[in-house]
Amino acid sequence: MSETRLLEVARQGDPRAISTLLNAVLLPKRVKADVTRQGCTLAVTLHSEKMLNQGAAVTLIRTALEKLHLPDTDQVVIESRVLGAPLWDAEVILRSPAVATAQSLELPSQTIELPAASSSPLPPVADPWQSTPDTPPPAASEAADGSALEMAPSPQDTPDAPTLMDLIAAFVESTAPDEPIAPVNEPEPLPEQASNATTAPLEQTATIAGDHDLIAEVAEPESVDTVAVAPEATEPQASASAYPPLGDPWLEADPNPLPEAASSPAIAPETPPEPDTGASATNDTANYTIPTIEKVPRDGQSKVAGIAGMVMGLGFCATGLGTVIGLPMVVGGMWMLGDEDVWRGECPHCQQALKVPVGKLWRFSCPNCQGLIEIKHGRFYARETPTHPTHES
Repeated sequence: MSETRLLEVARQGDPRAISTLLNAVLLPKRVKADVTRQGCTLAVTLHSEKMLNQGAAVTLIRTALEKLHLPDTDQVVIESRVLGAPLWDAEVILRSPAVATAQSLELPSQTIELPAASSSPLPPVADPWQSTPDTPPPAASEAADGSALEMAPSPQDTPDAPTLMDLIAAFVESTAPDEPIAPVNEPEPLPEQASNATTAPLEQTATIAGDHDLIAEVAEPESVDTVAVAPEATEPQASASAYPPLGDPWLEADPNPLPEAASSPAIAPETPPEPDTGASATNDTANYTIPTIEKVPRDGQSKVAGIAGMVMGLGFCATGLGTVIGLPMVVGGMWMLGDEDVWRGECPHCQQALKVPVGKLWRFSCPNCQGLIEIKHGRFYARETPTHPTHES
């Protein structure tokens, strides 16, 4: 599928096309996105090997989907999974394309305030509004209308639809914070220069404020910077500046960081615990190791049980009366002959290699040092062994 066709399909709300666009940005960061649709809600699942920053991930997904202007999509549910275990989820409300377009077309109302005669450094002159004729000459009005129409953008000058690479570049650029552009203020005239002014520039200023230059002000919004009243910020600008900067560390800090010795001057600095001492490592709640999931063949006892189950199941099926019982036994025996998924990592107490079946245990003891270990968020955390009170007779 070409890039243009992929972009058109994604704007129609196809989950597979949206997933392809998101993976073009997330796969270099070792993150995979799966997109599914349920009515007017999109479900985006992020799969990674390490913990993701929730604010950065939610902002990137929301910015990318708002640029697509998806039809019939009001809500997005984002879920993060680390090695298959759910970590966090968030719900995002998308802005409607029609509302965003109407807000972008609104222009701030401007009022021109004329300075008082007493505060102006200019000498009193005749009122330029009275000297201006009510109906301007036809040539001047036609020239003003022609210049305004030339300055207004035509529908044919609008750029073509962005390609896939342009959209990906826009996603990457959206990670940088928006910087407001300061208005350019012209220097105020000196008293000597103001005294040499004549009534001709004033008449020209009065003519610009007429009805014929109203189109030119709409066509050139940059000229509003010279007016005394500051323009009000529109809602799209406020919402764009409210996005937090993503940056690029995607990885969060540790959930339970170690306390720094410099924060409490009264406490003497402590030396880091050695890996061989199991007692000091047990008291540290942030001590953990990161295991990996591997497929390993089952042991001999499991294979013997699988073969026995297959033989017994075939025996039940051969009689013709126990097919309901025999067929599940055959399937279970074949499953016992296959490989199994295990957590393979080091013990956080004694650094001994461990192998734990996936999905069967969430808290166990190390067979070497008898230290208590808890599986949480795809990690082996060291936990203290609970002490049972002794009853005195």
